Amino acid sequence: MMKEQGARWGVNFKVWRSARVLKKLLARDDLTPERRTPPMIMSMSELRERAVRNQLAAGEQLLAYASVVPAAGAKGVSVNLGGVLANDLMSQVGAQGGMAGGIASQMPATSGALLLRVTDQRVGLVKPLDGTPVWEVPRAWVARVERRPRLQLMARFRVHYADGSWLAFLTMRRRNIEQFRALLG
Repeated sequence: MMKEQGARWGVNFKVWRSARVLKKLLARDDLTPERRTPPMIMSMSELRERAVRNQLAAGEQLLAYASVVPAAGAKGVSVNLGGVLANDLMSQVGAQGGMAGGIASQMPATSGALLLRVTDQRVGLVKPLDGTPVWEVPRAWVARVERRPRLQLMARFRVHYADGSWLAFLTMRRRNIEQFRALLG
């Protein structure tokens, strides 16, 4: 009977039963308050915060971080051949500049969102879940951050390096770009 109701309401019976068992378990009086509380699930912002603080050197201060997508690896949504070609063109043209052996050319090929973190010693990209460094440079190598015109849904900016090379990134919030500009010039 219960299974039929769950199926009729579009509810997975196992999930419903698990919630019911958890509710009964939490109502037991013989459990201590520590054991009565369910395990904490980290929010995405807490997970990102932990990721950017991972592997900081002793005494190194985190100044700013934001979720970014390298423009070279950015993918858009399209339904026809023209959209596919436009997305490919947008992700390749204007994604990187400078000489072949420049600082920007040393960044490995990546895809998907990363966290751009700025500390008092370095600027780098880390993976959002575990904080594994993808690529880092000393902070002195970064010359400035330039906000670019928004051509897509996401805001676009460039990080210029001391040798004249640059990399383009996309982010959801313009205020992230302003924060990086205030810190890096």
